[in-house]
Amino acid sequence: SRQTSVVVHVILTLALLASGVIFGLIFHDLASLMSIFGGGFATTFMFAMPIAATWSFTSKGDGATPFGSSKQASVAVAIVFPFLVVGYLSAALTLWHRLAAVVS
Repeated sequence: SRQTSVVVHVILTLALLASGVIFGLIFHDLASLMSIFGGGFATTFMFAMPIAATWSFTSKGDGATPFGSSKQASVAVAIVFPFLVVGYLSAALTLWHRLAAVVS
């Protein structure tokens, strides 16, 4: 329903905001923060959320999406998915490297 999507959106946004604040308190280096935010949070909104929306539209069962047929939507997801992986991998590697530096 429409209310559920608003609640989920608000929870996701607040979770990302809270994690951004926590990362900002832990890491004082701007390059680290930008790498984590760019790799993780921007990837979420640029790639993960559109993929989730596309899958949601195609799972409705009518075979049509705002992007065309289910097959066309699957091709669009396949094209975008590598960028999603690279973005999250970038954020994870930066986070791993910076946490290792803090612990050492």
